[in-house]
Amino acid sequence: MQGLDLKGIERKAWTSFWDDGLVDIVAGTFLITPGIRILTDNVWFTAGFFIGLPILLVGKRITASRMGRVRFGPERKRRLITGKKVFGIVLLAILAIWMVTLGGVVDTSVAIRAVVLGGGLLMIWGLIAYFMDLRRLYLYAAFLATCWVLLELDYEPAGPIALVGSGSIALFIGLSMFIRFLRKYPNQVNEGENDNIC
Repeated sequence: MQGLDLKGIERKAWTSFWDDGLVDIVAGTFLITPGIRILTDNVWFTAGFFIGLPILLVGKRITASRMGRVRFGPERKRRLITGKKVFGIVLLAILAIWMVTLGGVVDTSVAIRAVVLGGGLLMIWGLIAYFMDLRRLYLYAAFLATCWVLLELDYEPAGPIALVGSGSIALFIGLSMFIRFLRKYPNQVNEGENDNIC
């Protein structure tokens, strides 16, 4: 037991919890939806913004029943709580900057607005990646920030095409992980038989 890396085991359990690819699918829908909305000018695609959470909730019911329930320790819980607080503060700060710059309170150039919006999105998604301890989310943060800079600079159709392209990559990764997860855990298990604490 002396050589047991408890933090490593806990982190492996945490990343395994997200190996079902659901967070990648949600990120993909978040990226691809506005791109299709702009390219098609069809307002119905706006509804795509709201399908991410149902996908995550329903998907987790499917995947959790296959691999069992894992209860994480106090350190992981504290990290997530801290992440929520920091995320809220940063979000409020970015909204305040948005009101001053993008909202027209202060006359700013298109380039400055693009940097503010792109940098804000990069920071928000970067914080999500950091506190969720999922490194691949940094890639989606870079995708989103770059795409929105292109949109703000009015690079048509490069902006929406970049959104659709990057969203498709995230969806492909997520669906591949989801299929692999279902193959790895083909049989449902009783939650009580696999209730581990990390």
